[in-house]
Amino acid sequence: MNRTKLPSNRELAWGTIHVMRRLDRPALIYEINDQLAQFLGVPLSIRRIRHGRGPEFEFDYRAEWIRTNLKNLDAIYNSSRGEWALTRTGRELRQGSDLYRILVQKYGHSPFPIGRARKSATQNRKYKRLKLLQNMDPHSFKNICREFLIKSGFQQIDMDGSICDSDLEGTAMLGMDSVPIPVSIRCQQSARTIGPIEIVNFRRAMAGRSEKGLLITASSFTESARKEAARIGAWEIVLIDGNSLYDLLKKMNIQI
Repeated sequence: MNRTKLPSNRELAWGTIHVMRRLDRPALIYEINDQLAQFLGVPLSIRRIRHGRGPEFEFDYRAEWIRTNLKNLDAIYNSSRGEWALTRTGRELRQGSDLYRILVQKYGHSPFPIGRARKSATQNRKYKRLKLLQNMDPHSFKNICREFLIKSGFQQIDMDGSICDSDLEGTAMLGMDSVPIPVSIRCQQSARTIGPIEIVNFRRAMAGRSEKGLLITASSFTESARKEAARIGAWEIVLIDGNSLYDLLKKMNIQI
């Protein structure tokens, strides 16, 4: 049931650990926050409450503060790629452990079961399919990307360029009217997370070809990469990460 006020620090702290155990992999801030809000039943109207007079939302601000505290307690850590994950201590958290006692002392007893969270069958299937997509031969990956672009409405697709063995780039035309729009396209197969530098480099590569770009990855984007792609005044770049790509391929009946 959706709540009518922001969650308590107790719910945020234990909830963060719960969703990160359920994800069972490194994740970006936006994904953790989305999972946390869904798990705690926080509706969009509550998530959009501003923190003071600034641009940040109160839910995101408090979730960040909780993550910092959990990091200081050695329950979670963040990598240089902007991803967060459980430490070994966090993964092995159980009632009676030192970390459990510290968390209880700081936040009170957990309102949620502490047993290791199991990923759903759907989550397991998506994870395995994305790994398969990342590790398949480049020719098969190229065919999947081409089929996806065709079913998305692109025409005159040219994906013969490449920036490395597993990453493709090219151009296509989008639009059914008399003046179709040229779009620069880059498809990344590897598990490497895309940061803002890759977005900037992609924009440079777009020069002289198009003013719109589509960047697809079988992995994920850092939060700063998403901000760079959406930067006002710069050429538009649409991002599709692995989770979204999986959902779209499934909807289009494209087999991985």
